[in-house]
Amino acid sequence: MSENLIVGGYGQIDNDLPVFTSSGWEDHLQAWIDAETDVTSARWRQAAVAHSLVTQYGDRAVERFAESIGIAARRVWEYRTAYAIAAAWSQNSERPQNLTFSHFIVASSAPNPHEYLEQAAANQLSTRALRRLITQETAPPINAPIPPLADDPAIVAAWTQAQTALHALRLAAPRLSAQIAGFVEEIQYELSCPAETVHAALLAAIGQGLDTVDEIARHLHHDREHVRVWLNRLEELGEVEHDERRVGARGPAETWWRLR
Repeated sequence: MSENLIVGGYGQIDNDLPVFTSSGWEDHLQAWIDAETDVTSARWRQAAVAHSLVTQYGDRAVERFAESIGIAARRVWEYRTAYAIAAAWSQNSERPQNLTFSHFIVASSAPNPHEYLEQAAANQLSTRALRRLITQETAPPINAPIPPLADDPAIVAAWTQAQTALHALRLAAPRLSAQIAGFVEEIQYELSCPAETVHAALLAAIGQGLDTVDEIARHLHHDREHVRVWLNRLEELGEVEHDERRVGARGPAETWWRLR
């Protein structure tokens, strides 16, 4: 790597990987800030592309576009929404400097993103804190219905594919027939269960021995912050209670829930 290849404090090795060559502390600080600015600018440019894509070609183009560049369609929608929120904000006032591109991405899932972004700016919330706030405040009520698994087309399609694979496995390995039949019976039972409320599902999960937020969230396929809110509401109703236990002698304390 020769000196004439050094530009702006960066050199370059054969595989195009940059090498930072400056030695000063302030140089390192400023280089990091500059790089962060470049990343943010690039994200906003991508968001502008996503916004233009929907404007020019319509909603149906998003799936094809995302597949063409190898990303999830959800990401395109998030970028597009973040851009729309920021553009609307800029029409009325200047965007707060302490809000990053990621703040707008997080707020894009909220029913009233502008209000949450204002809270984030006023209270200097991190993106993680903003996500937690939105999730907690938008948690469905505990009497909200949880639709049966059989109502989800994706689950039904996946189960159809699984049954084909299990049938092939049974033919290839007859000795597994009993185990496969038991597995199929359990899945079909779960798929036949009627709709229930969040309230009932939470009590049933705890009754089955699932006693941490993460375990219950995985079982219900819901956001862990929603589950935390629901458990607190059940505790206010006097139906559950929690206890703090430490994992190991010096491990972190965890919250464990049980029926009251």
